[in-house]
Amino acid sequence: MTRSAKILIGILSFLPAVLLVVYLIAIFSSVFSSMMHRMPVDDPYWFFSNFFWVFGLAILLGIVSLGLKIYFIVNVVTNQLLEGAERIMWVLLLVFAGIIAYPLYWYMRIWKAPVSPNPA
Repeated sequence: MTRSAKILIGILSFLPAVLLVVYLIAIFSSVFSSMMHRMPVDDPYWFFSNFFWVFGLAILLGIVSLGLKIYFIVNVVTNQLLEGAERIMWVLLLVFAGIIAYPLYWYMRIWKAPVSPNPA
């Protein structure tokens, strides 16, 4: 894998954590702004127009996280440098603690792996 591909995967592996923080900030700011402005809670138009971008962030977070989970699990299964117990440990970490495990696996098993030359 080339260095630029490793950097791209590294940026993507940190993206779910960043999106989660932005998502939580967006939810809290929307709730607090509705409390400050005393908006009507029974008006569905106001509710969905205020939270539309929050739902968009949640969908983006889910898509990015699912894509990374699939990529990293395939990488773990096909990585010849991993032995059986470590392979099982990484798959379990990626499934159950994905947002934390993505950057860890990227740093330990992708970033530190030897750089392969560009295919001809």
